[in-house]
Amino acid sequence: MATDNTASVESPQQRYVVPKVHGAPICPIFGRILVLTVTLVVCAFVAMTWYCEGIMWIYDPTTNSWPIYDCPSLAESFKIQNREFSGRTCRMAIAYNYETAYNMQKAGITVPYGTKPEDALERCILPHESEDDIMCYSVNQCTYMCRTADTNENCPYPGTINKDTTEIADNEQCNIYVASQTFSQTVDCYKVEVGPFCGRQFRVTPSNILVMRGIIVATVFMIVFWFISEFGLRATEKGLKQEQAEGKARMDVELPAKRKFLREQVEQRWADEARYMYSLDPNSSLWGGDLTASAGQSARAAGSVVTPTVNSPMMSTIGGYPGMTASEYSEQITKGGFKSRLESRDPRKRFESSAWQRRIEQYRTLGKDKKARFVAKEHFRTLLLNGFFIILIIVSQFCILYFSPQNMHSQESLYEAFVGVVSIWNAVSALDWIIFLDVLLDVVLFFAAACVVKWPKPPVFSRHMQEELKETAGEGYGEESVPLKEAGKEPAMGAAVPEAAAADQPTAQRKTLLPLDGADNLSDVDAGSDFESEDSATVDFVLEQAMTGDVCLLIACHNSAMTEERYDVFTGTLRAALMVFPPTHIFVCDNGRDAKPFDETQWATQQVHPDINYLFVPEGNKTFAFYWCNKYWIPFLHRCGRVPAFKYAVIIDDDVPLPADLHIPHQMLDQNPNIKAVHFPITATTPDGHPNQLVRCQDVEYKLAAVHKLFQATLARSLSCHGAIALWDRQTMDEVFYEHDTVFNGEDLYMGLSLLRRRDDSKIISAPQTIVPTYAPDTWSMLYRQRVKSWDVTSHKKTFTYLYEILTPRGWFHLASWVLKPYFIQEFLTIILDWLRAFLLGGLIIRDWITFVIMLLVFTALLYIMVLVFYFIVLRDRKDIRPSVMTVILFPWYRLSSLLFRLGALCQNLLIYSHERKGIKIGVREDEIRDIPPCPPHPDVDWFTVWTLPEDDKKDEEDGNH
Repeated sequence: MATDNTASVESPQQRYVVPKVHGAPICPIFGRILVLTVTLVVCAFVAMTWYCEGIMWIYDPTTNSWPIYDCPSLAESFKIQNREFSGRTCRMAIAYNYETAYNMQKAGITVPYGTKPEDALERCILPHESEDDIMCYSVNQCTYMCRTADTNENCPYPGTINKDTTEIADNEQCNIYVASQTFSQTVDCYKVEVGPFCGRQFRVTPSNILVMRGIIVATVFMIVFWFISEFGLRATEKGLKQEQAEGKARMDVELPAKRKFLREQVEQRWADEARYMYSLDPNSSLWGGDLTASAGQSARAAGSVVTPTVNSPMMSTIGGYPGMTASEYSEQITKGGFKSRLESRDPRKRFESSAWQRRIEQYRTLGKDKKARFVAKEHFRTLLLNGFFIILIIVSQFCILYFSPQNMHSQESLYEAFVGVVSIWNAVSALDWIIFLDVLLDVVLFFAAACVVKWPKPPVFSRHMQEELKETAGEGYGEESVPLKEAGKEPAMGAAVPEAAAADQPTAQRKTLLPLDGADNLSDVDAGSDFESEDSATVDFVLEQAMTGDVCLLIACHNSAMTEERYDVFTGTLRAALMVFPPTHIFVCDNGRDAKPFDETQWATQQVHPDINYLFVPEGNKTFAFYWCNKYWIPFLHRCGRVPAFKYAVIIDDDVPLPADLHIPHQMLDQNPNIKAVHFPITATTPDGHPNQLVRCQDVEYKLAAVHKLFQATLARSLSCHGAIALWDRQTMDEVFYEHDTVFNGEDLYMGLSLLRRRDDSKIISAPQTIVPTYAPDTWSMLYRQRVKSWDVTSHKKTFTYLYEILTPRGWFHLASWVLKPYFIQEFLTIILDWLRAFLLGGLIIRDWITFVIMLLVFTALLYIMVLVFYFIVLRDRKDIRPSVMTVILFPWYRLSSLLFRLGALCQNLLIYSHERKGIKIGVREDEIRDIPPCPPHPDVDWFTVWTLPEDDKKDEEDGNH
C-alpha cells in the first residue's frame, strides 16, 4: 500500500511498482458543500418569509422581540408533558351565537368585518356568515382570555372534549374575557378555542416557530451529513483508485506479453485461413453458415437473423456475395468489380485496408460531433433542473409549515401520544395522509403478495443436476486424456481434441489454447501449439438436458481482470457459466472508454475455455455493449457458421456465478410467445462464501423484492428483471435496447418500462425455483456508495416516469398497467417524502420528539411483522433459504438506516447527477447520428488493435518514450 512519505511502493508480490494515489480534489467538494449550504439557507428563508408574509418570524417590531429565538423559549421544546406553548399575544375563536354577538356589540368591543387583526387588539371581529367563528384578539397571553368555570384552569382543547348534544346539555363551561377583561361571558368549552401568537400581527404561532426551528436543524443536519458523505465517498473512491492503480501497474508488466501471445494466435489463424481459402476448389462457395433469414422477419426487428442486402456493408465483410464461387470472385477482382482489401481472402489485409480505417475514422468523427451537438441542450436542461429543484425545496418547506398544526396541545400520558400517532382517522393534514398512504401501500402490497405467493420448492431436476455434477467431477479419462461419456467412449462436449483427431481437421478451423501456468514469460511458447485448458472439460449432460440449446449468455465486463482478486472472481463466474452453457454459447462483452482493452479479460476468458467468445466495445457502457453484441456480433458469427441462431439471451454481470441448477422455463417460453423476459431472484453473498451480517440483511432485502416481482408476475407481469441477471427474447431485447438511453443507473428498470409502454400482451415472468447468487457490498462504505450513486438515485431520475405511468390514459385499458400502478404510486409518494422527510422529521423532533419516538417504534414493529410473515409464510416450503434469527432481528433497523441512503441520493441527484449529460437513445444514434462502431470484417479479431488507427500507435510510442 502507498504511504505518505513515498511516491511509490512495491507491491506485496515485488513484481511491479504501484504509484501513489491521491484522493479527489478538495476544492470541488467544498464547492458543492457551499452550493448546498447556500441553496438550503436561501430556500428556508424564502419559504418561511413566504409563509409569514414578512420577516416577523425573525424579528417582530411590534413587540421588539426575536420570535425564532424566544417564542417559545428553547427549554419548552424538550418537554414531554404539559406542553402549553404560550405566546405574547392570543387569538380566541368562539362558535357564533346570536346572544354572544349581541352582548359584544352592546358592550362596544366589536369592529367591522374585514378589519386587520393588528387593528382589532382587545376587540372582536364578527363573522360575515353565521357558520364562521367570532375572532377576538388580545395583547395578553391566552391564560387571561379563557378559564374553566369550575376549576379556573386553562381552557381545554375542543378536540379533546366529549360534548353532550342531548336536551340536558351537561357540558363543561368556560369563562371568556375580552377587552382587557372588561367583558366576560360563560359559554360551552367545546365552543371556544384559543391560540397563542408571537406578535401583534397574528401571523406566527409558537408551533410555527418550532417547525421553523426544525427546518433549520434539518438544514444544518443535511449540510453536515453531506459533508461527511462527500469525504466518505472520497475515501471510498480513493480506495477504488488505489485498486485501479495496482491493476494498471500489474497490467503494465503482465499485459504486453499476453497481448503479444494473443496477437500471435490471431495471426496464426489468419494465416491458416488465408492458405485454406486460397486452396479452395475454384467452383466451391466462399460462404459458410446459414445465410437465410426466417420468413416474415424484417431487418429492423430480427436482430439475430438479419441477412445483409446487396448494398449492405456487412455483405462485403466475408469476401463476396452469398453463393459466389471462388472463380466468380476472382473474375470480379480481375474486372475491377472489387478493389478493396476489405474483401480480401486474407483476414490480415481486411483489417489493414484503408476501407476499414475509414470506417473507424468515421465512427470517431461522428462520436465527436454527437458530443458537440448535444452540449447546448444539456446546459439548458441542467439550468431548468436546478431551477426546478430550488422551487421544489421551497414548496416542500412551505407545505410543511402550512400543513403542520398551528397550535400544539399536550397529551396527558404516553398512551394518549401513542393513540394520537396511530389514529389516522383523526388526521386532517395532507402530510399525515401522504405518510399514511405510503406506509399503507407498502404494508398492503406486501401482505397481498404474502397471501398469493408461496416460494416454490426447488425442482427435482436441480437435485439431480447437483448429484450429476459431483459424479462428473470424478469421472475418468480415456487413452487420449479426454473425458469420456458413459457409453462409446466418445469425447465429451468441450474437451480438448486429441492430436489424431485434430490432424484430420482443416488447419484454419483449429483453436489455439493458452498455457495454464499463468507465467509472464511467454517467449518459449509457440503460438501455433495446442494446450489443454484447465476447464476445457465441461459437463456433457447439460446439452443432453437441452436446457440451453437456443440460449446464449452475455456477460458484461469492465476491467474484470484488472487485479488478481477481480481475476479470480471473473474466472469463477466463467467456470460457473460453463456448468450451464456450452462455451460457444457464452459471450464476454468487455467494454471500456479507450480504443483497446485496459486489462487481461480476454486472456482470462481463454484461460478458462478457448471457445468462449470474447469481444470488446470501445464505449464504457454495459447496455451498449449488450446491444452491439446482440445486434451485430452474434448475427455476424452466425452467418460465419461460428455459433447457432439463438432465440434467447441471458444477460448477467461479471460477478454473478450462475448456479448449476439454473432453471430456464423452456416449457412456458415455448407455450406462451407473449413471454418476452424472465426475472430470476437473486441472493446476496461474497466471493469467499462467508457473508457478514450486512450482506445477510441485503439478502433478505433482495428476496423481499423478489416476492413482489413474483406477485406482479402472478397477477399480470413483473415490472422489470433484476440488473444482475435476466433472460430476454433476443428480438425483443434488440427492440427494447433500441429505445434505451444507455444510462447505467436503472438500466434494468428502463428495459421493463419500455416493454410496458407497448401496452400489449408482452410479459415478464418470474422463475423463483433457482436463486442466483451475486456479490453484494460487505462494508457500509461500499454499500453507501452503491445506493447513493446508483440504486437510490435512480428513483429520483424516474420521478416523472412514475407520474406519467400513474396518469397516462394509455394504461387505462391495459391489465398490467393497472397491476403495476400501485407500485408506481408508492414509489412516487416515497420520492415526495424524500424531499419532505428531513425537514418534516426535523420539525417533528423539535416540536414533539416523543411522538417521533413512538412513530419510529410503530414503523419498526411493522417491519418486524413483515419479516416474520416472510419467514414463516412465504418461505414455509423453503426452510433452506430462510434468514438466521440474528438477521431477522437486525433487518428492520437495517431498513430504517437505508433512509440515510435516500437522503444521500437526494443530495447526489441535486448536486451531481442532474448535472451529468443525459444519455442518448440508441435509436437516435442508429438513425440520426450513426456513430455505432462498425462490425469487424472477420470473426477472428485482435481486439487490442481493431478499433485503433496507425496514428494511435505512433502516439502511444511517443507517450511511452516521454
